[in-house]
Amino acid sequence: ACKPNFFPGSDEICLACRGVDVAPFLGFATLFVFVVFLLHGYVVNISIVQQGTWVLMPLSMAGIVFTMLQLVSVINVLNIPWEEPMRTVVDKAALLAFDLQSGVLRFSCWVTLRPLEAFTARVSIIAIAGATILLAHLFFRKWKKVGFERWEPLKNSLGLVFISFYIGVTRVTLVPFECYDHVSDDLASIVAVPQVLCGSVEHDQM
Repeated sequence: ACKPNFFPGSDEICLACRGVDVAPFLGFATLFVFVVFLLHGYVVNISIVQQGTWVLMPLSMAGIVFTMLQLVSVINVLNIPWEEPMRTVVDKAALLAFDLQSGVLRFSCWVTLRPLEAFTARVSIIAIAGATILLAHLFFRKWKKVGFERWEPLKNSLGLVFISFYIGVTRVTLVPFECYDHVSDDLASIVAVPQVLCGSVEHDQM
């Protein structure tokens, strides 16, 4: 893990944060809200019968690619020395495993989190996504969009989120259970957060 005001760069080298390094996370958050509103209002809750092949085919392909990238993020746990361009793909796929400490978002340039706080933030992302979908539904309901006076569109979108991110959710849930033994003593640490000892108070809280 990098020190405060540093973020992981290429080859696991920690780089110092600069003023512009807060932009990736801000841009991602803005894009996330926009995409949630777009999907909830104009994609997920539109009748499939009314959609042409030119719409259904790209959506189906996007779903397959999305699932594949989540699987790649899980494989990344093996610390395989990938070559380019696969190394870049694997690094970016860490986002789908809710890895806020990755060098892509540079979240550590915004705020410094202790291991327990970072883990809590990761498992809370689905709840944040659900809250954003609820806001989107209330927005479309306020503006009298047809069909959004009922709660079925909200249920559809929430279901899509859980189905789409089930691999990432499972991966995050198992993080506290993945420990490795130290060579020099009888202790063990969490693989994703080596500074946290397995069996410690912080580990139990996670």
